[in-house]
Amino acid sequence: MSQKLYSSIKKSVFGNLSFYLLQIISMIFYARMFTPAEFGIVASVQVFVIFFQLFSDLGLSPALLSLEKIKDELRDSVFTFTIVLGVVIGLIFYGFTFFLNIYYENPSYSFYGIFISIAIIFQTTATIPTVALHRETKFYAIAAVNIFSEIFTFIVVMVLYSLDYGVVILFIRILLFSILRFLLLYILSRNTILKLAKLSVNFSHLSEVMRFSLFQFSFNVVNYFSRNLDNILIGKYLSIEALGIYDKSYQLMRYPLQLITYSINPAIQPILSGEKRELIIVEHNKLIEKLLVISIPIALFMGINSEHVVLVLFGEQWGKVNVLVSILSCIIPIQMVLSTSGAFFQSLKKPQLLFYSGAIAAVINIAFIITGVYLGNIVSVAICLCISYTLSFIVIYHVLFKYAFCISCFDFYRTIVKITWCYAPVILLYPVIIWQLSISTNIIFFDLLLSGTLLLILLAIFNFNMLKVTLLPKNKVNNE
Repeated sequence: MSQKLYSSIKKSVFGNLSFYLLQIISMIFYARMFTPAEFGIVASVQVFVIFFQLFSDLGLSPALLSLEKIKDELRDSVFTFTIVLGVVIGLIFYGFTFFLNIYYENPSYSFYGIFISIAIIFQTTATIPTVALHRETKFYAIAAVNIFSEIFTFIVVMVLYSLDYGVVILFIRILLFSILRFLLLYILSRNTILKLAKLSVNFSHLSEVMRFSLFQFSFNVVNYFSRNLDNILIGKYLSIEALGIYDKSYQLMRYPLQLITYSINPAIQPILSGEKRELIIVEHNKLIEKLLVISIPIALFMGINSEHVVLVLFGEQWGKVNVLVSILSCIIPIQMVLSTSGAFFQSLKKPQLLFYSGAIAAVINIAFIITGVYLGNIVSVAICLCISYTLSFIVIYHVLFKYAFCISCFDFYRTIVKITWCYAPVILLYPVIIWQLSISTNIIFFDLLLSGTLLLILLAIFNFNMLKVTLLPKNKVNNE
């Protein structure tokens, strides 16, 4: 089972690696083309787009992945339902943009909403083709679609920017990406077991997945408010520019999550669904240990080198981002581990527990976000977010172990303490050496390279055996 799971994970991670790298490269250009205030406008719309996208999915994707077999009738029912749902949600969102005109005191939002509303329709309709490819772990194919769509939209953005179209280009980009991605995924789904989805007027088969999907949808709603209330409040009560800066720093913190855990999650549920609880627990603990070993050095590197990382990726106009990146990097290990928990609830067919734990975590996050905004600056919001995610982590894993795994979480926390303790010498020495040596070649890229090399040397000195035992396959370690 481990071999099958990690083979699937490798496909997902490597399949997404090139896409995320391409996104980073695109963002390097976009960050120099558009100002923090312009990105703030996009972020202020995007935060509500995410909410409407919750309704466009209704938790159907994980519900379908939990089934051993999907009949043609169910496939066609869901496909038609997503088209109708996408049109309805798109129209409602467009009407909502007139409220945004008033909320942000800017009449342009209803114009930008035209592009987003159409994009929502295509994003919703892509549900069945995406599930078809996920069920057969065709992650390379999905990544190829994303890469092609990203390159095409990047070229269009460059052409429109040269014609001086302004910030609307970023909304056109979202629309083009959604259309192209759906068309390509739909064509590729022809070569899967599910085959091409067709239109159907019979929605009776939807009852097969509705109970699972409703709990998943309920979790997505409460999770949305706990993850996005900071953007909503910052844009309204601080400033649009502050939102652009905050959103960019949070986005930078999420890059490791996108590359690793967001790539891992699609591989977990299709492989582990239907397996015995004991086996799922074993695979969970192995995976968490590997994630901690990877994420702690990443968090340390980003936290210490935040100023240089921001300058390389975004340029000088985003200088205010580096303080927030330093703060938010502290929760990268927590975020990496926490972001996989949902896939294990789903594998055990416990969406109700996912919802209950998510609801408690949402209350915690919302309370701390409101506190951070009340204190009046985005640094306070970032600090409060770190505290809230730590508390949410404790709550969610208590529920996962006690009510889903039905075992004590003592060994889980012992593993966390053990790995953190092993990294203690590196965590203490790395920043001291960096600050004492004051490494500076006046070339930012080489400064980052030297800093990264120093971190690797310290890891090799203090943590070589742990890295080898944790990250390499067992048989490979034993052979050596």
